[in-house]
Amino acid sequence: IVEYVEDIYKFYKLVENESRPHDYMNSQPEINEKMRAILVDWLTDVHTKFDLSTETLYLTINIIDRFLAVKTVPRKELQLVGISAVLMASKYEEIWAPEVNN
Repeated sequence: IVEYVEDIYKFYKLVENESRPHDYMNSQPEINEKMRAILVDWLTDVHTKFDLSTETLYLTINIIDRFLAVKTVPRKELQLVGISAVLMASKYEEIWAPEVNN
């Protein structure tokens, strides 16, 4: 395996660069970088409150970025997109995902 480490690393860097969401802020008329930062701060608090794994937080932000790259989201729905991403990421990463109550 040691002899293939460099090739494996190059492959993963290539895949990472190809799978990153493009710069979507220009296509979001109601959302800017500051709003995204506020959302991520809030989601970090939610993540801490529910004692979720670090991977869940990273996946949450990745889901949000991918969604915003392909869909225009009104400002009033940004928090809903964020918490939906937390729930999806939790179902993928956590042993016990948080539940939504009324």
